[in-house]
Amino acid sequence: MPKCDHHRPTKIRLSPLLLEIVSLVEAKGLSKRELSRRAGIDEAAFYRIKACRGFPRMDTVENMLAAVGYQLKVEPVERKHAV
Repeated sequence: MPKCDHHRPTKIRLSPLLLEIVSLVEAKGLSKRELSRRAGIDEAAFYRIKACRGFPRMDTVENMLAAVGYQLKVEPVERKHAV
């Protein structure tokens, strides 16, 4: 799996999620064209996400997951150390 090194403190935890989504999409074997059609995004957007060249909007993440039969579940988790 490729590594992303995003340096935006508010979004740094998103990188592993994006890599997981890319893995799920690729495991389904959809063409980039079919994924784009199903998720309502252009192929270039998927390539940018895969190359860690930007952060997609939450609805884009949800649409990509829905295109391969998943949904995003977000829940708060208490931090072990206060910031």
